[in-house]
Amino acid sequence: MDELLKSIEGMEPSKALAIVLEKLESKANQWEEIMDIDTLSRYLKVKKTWVYKRVQFKEIPFSKVGKYPRFRKKDIDAWFEDQSSVRARA
Repeated sequence: MDELLKSIEGMEPSKALAIVLEKLESKANQWEEIMDIDTLSRYLKVKKTWVYKRVQFKEIPFSKVGKYPRFRKKDIDAWFEDQSSVRARA
């Protein structure tokens, strides 16, 4: 926080506000999206049964909340990129 204040000190108010808003947006993005089966199937544009099979065989990154699988968007994005690069090399 002190670094942010020092960096905007003496700055034109509109520029300082833009920097502060950018920092806040960055912090907000750290609260990553958590998806359920329905959301993930829509995100990947696949059937829910496909997602259930990937979970069953632990072929996709997930965590469980009780008995419910949940997916972090950033983990799914990384997994997807990894899958894409594997197929590109084959």
